[in-house]
Amino acid sequence: MMPLYAALAGLLIWTAQFTAIYGVTAIACARGHGAATVFGVGLVPSAVITATLIALALDGLVLFRARSRSLALVSEQTAPADPFLAHLTYLISGLSLVAIAWNGLPALIVPVC
Repeated sequence: MMPLYAALAGLLIWTAQFTAIYGVTAIACARGHGAATVFGVGLVPSAVITATLIALALDGLVLFRARSRSLALVSEQTAPADPFLAHLTYLISGLSLVAIAWNGLPALIVPVC
C-alpha cells in the first residue's frame, strides 16, 4: 500500500528547501551579512547551494522509490489506488525536482541582496 503522505513528500521537501533558502537570505540581508565570506566563499550562496543539493538528493530518493514501486505494482494484482498513488508520487517528485533546482539557481546568478 502506497500511503498518501508519500505522494506529498516531494512537495514537503520543496517547501522546506524554499523556506530555508529564502529565510537564510532574508535574515542575512536584513542584518547586513549578505556579503559575508569564509575563505573567499559567500556564506549565503553556499547555504543556498547546500540546501538545494540536500533537497535534490532527498527528492531524488523519493522519485527513485516511487518509480520502482510504480513499476512493481503494474504487474501485481493490487487495489486500483496503489498504482495511482505510486504514479502520482513519481510525477509530483519529478515536478518538485524542477522546482527545487529553479529555486536554487539564483544563488549562482544574482547578487545576494
